[in-house]
Amino acid sequence: MNEKLNDSELNAVVVLFTIGTTVLFGAGTVAREDSWIAVIISTIVVIPIAKVYCKLLKLYPGKDLFQIFELISGRWIGKFFTILYLWFAIHCTTLTFFNIVDFINFTGLPNTPILVLVMCLAILDIWMVNKGLKVIGKWSVFFLFVTAILIIGTIYFNIQLYNYENIKPILSQGFYNIYLGIVSIVSTSFSGVIIFTFFVDSYSSIEKFEKVLIRSIVIIGIIFLVYTLENIFVLGVENTIRAHFPGYERLRKIHIGMAFQRLESVISIVFIISEFLRGSIFVLAGSKAIQRLFELEKNEFWVIPAVMTSVNLFFIEYQSILIGVEFLIEVWPYYSAAANIFIPIVLLIAANIKKYLGTL
Repeated sequence: MNEKLNDSELNAVVVLFTIGTTVLFGAGTVAREDSWIAVIISTIVVIPIAKVYCKLLKLYPGKDLFQIFELISGRWIGKFFTILYLWFAIHCTTLTFFNIVDFINFTGLPNTPILVLVMCLAILDIWMVNKGLKVIGKWSVFFLFVTAILIIGTIYFNIQLYNYENIKPILSQGFYNIYLGIVSIVSTSFSGVIIFTFFVDSYSSIEKFEKVLIRSIVIIGIIFLVYTLENIFVLGVENTIRAHFPGYERLRKIHIGMAFQRLESVISIVFIISEFLRGSIFVLAGSKAIQRLFELEKNEFWVIPAVMTSVNLFFIEYQSILIGVEFLIEVWPYYSAAANIFIPIVLLIAANIKKYLGTL
């Protein structure tokens, strides 16, 4: 667990962690024809947010976010923040279960009991996390290479289906809809990046971490931009909005002669790889939060309780797909903004005040 991630491993983990839901669901569709503009602006907005995380880590060298909570706000308030992020990690694990189960049930195994699917995911997450972050990093490098080949291949075969008129008229929806698109992308597509501040002991230095994190965000933004434009060019705005999985529907239109048709399995592979990794990282973050909360030496033992809590929450909270989707639309943006933006900014302000007063 203490072996350091190199730059390529960290880059692969961050990219795969982030891209899954967006390549399947699309990004900023509320902005319609201008969703690609929302993607560009969102990527620019996320960079200073990531710098806030790195600035916090630089102010407290060698300390992860949980330790920083206690150093800034005191032991008991710090524990309260740790509990909040423990809940955030467990809840996000549950959301990854929901996304994968929803997709599998919708596209391939509609009659498979949900319990079976969730337990298979839980067991795989436990196995993956117990291998450690270094193994996750090596795994991510390989599968990012596979993912890149699949993405480039589908782009090549989709070009013949492009209708460039679908993107017009530009700015037809007004700036307010672009703003809503930005909020959606920042709070959903880029959500959870703060989790990487939990694993400071796995990075060679915060300076390298910051450099790799910013580079990863730019790469992610480019992937989001390409897939958003592809959805518009191939499906059109109305079909993109109506489709439950726009990325999946787009690839169903590909025909290569008579032998290869409906290459939607490609997007399925990318999505499941990414979401599986995302769930594993959240489980690792949850077990790390429990370790810090109870001041334990190791966090491996707490992987199973963290995963099983997520499984139980899945069946308590998501009684149907509609309930899950309603939560994601109406509640998640505020929930995510608090964890990923507002709390870190408040912490940074408090840390700078303490530094100014000489009590850091």
